[in-house]
Amino acid sequence: IWFPVDPVAQECSLRFVAGSHRWDKWFIPRKFATGKNYQRVNDRADMGRYEAVWPSDDELEAENILSWGCQPGDCIVFHGLALHGARGNSSTNE
Repeated sequence: IWFPVDPVAQECSLRFVAGSHRWDKWFIPRKFATGKNYQRVNDRADMGRYEAVWPSDDELEAENILSWGCQPGDCIVFHGLALHGARGNSSTNE
């Protein structure tokens, strides 16, 4: 579940690849600050099933991307395997 506490424009809101929760794929999470993948810890047997996310927004744009501007009080509920992320807030407002 994701919910904003401030207004969020669609340009910097959470984005989803439509239908990606049905791909039977797990993706390596990326760090918000650097955009780099978290390092995998190979102490779990299922770690080998994780895949890297596409390297660029251009490649993601070829997919059906869903995104909405949100206001405080809105919430987005999504499947944990849905490929999702955000470009980040580039506004000068807090």
